[in-house]
Amino acid sequence: MPSEIKFPTTPIYQFTIVGAGANGSHYFRGLCQDLRTHSNANQNHSEKRYILDHIMLIDGDKVEEKNLGNQLFESEEIGEYKVTCLAERYGSHYDLEVFRHTGYIQDAQQLAELMPVNTSNRGEFIPVIVAMVDNNATRQIVDTYFRDANVQTLIYIDAGVHAIQMERGPGGMAGRVDTGNNGQVVVGFKYRGEIIMEPVTGVYPEILTDTDSRVPGCGAVVESQPQRLMSNKFAAQIANNLVTSLLSERAILIHQVHFDARFCGSRATYVSQAQASAFDHLIGG
Repeated sequence: MPSEIKFPTTPIYQFTIVGAGANGSHYFRGLCQDLRTHSNANQNHSEKRYILDHIMLIDGDKVEEKNLGNQLFESEEIGEYKVTCLAERYGSHYDLEVFRHTGYIQDAQQLAELMPVNTSNRGEFIPVIVAMVDNNATRQIVDTYFRDANVQTLIYIDAGVHAIQMERGPGGMAGRVDTGNNGQVVVGFKYRGEIIMEPVTGVYPEILTDTDSRVPGCGAVVESQPQRLMSNKFAAQIANNLVTSLLSERAILIHQVHFDARFCGSRATYVSQAQASAFDHLIGG
């Protein structure tokens, strides 16, 4: 029987989504739909399953024509900030207030300044960062923030999609069909100052030693590697499913998921007994 991490009191969730591109745009639409669905159901419970405090969408990218095929943007939005387009469209449709930051995260201090401060005494504050980025430099920044002693509690979900490998054939350059189909979604969890579940940077420590990766907007041109739409959507849906457990059960059930979109398969690593016991110890269970 898989273990689980379950919050005993009403959590106050705050969602910060970093990245509004191929993974992020699909994830954000699903998140808004999930929040509206669960919020409606939440109204019928005498004890709230959760309280939604804050939604923040962060990305400095603007919509380009090349984005129209695999991201959720329209031709008339070319030149507009992606976060503005998504926040206005889906926030309005699902009746959710969505804050947006039209810039890239350059360091952990900036990320800390964008994260909200808990001013409520109605429940336990559980901020959630969802990173939908394609560069390890941003993951390094989120890792620094995650491990900061001032950050006591944080859920950090990261979705990564493997790039397509290009090769030259009779008709020119083309992507190999056996590449670009895989990826992973990792849940890191820090609670009351203790790391219960290592984030993606702990599972894949080579991320922290990647010195070639650059943060977008740092003055250098960052070329995105080609990705498959089906892999982007697969990663987004898995991340949405993980958040659904937070909304419906107040629970973290999964540490990481590896997937293959081409063969419609995934393999989950569940919360371990040791992780669940560490959490229970902190809450006095």
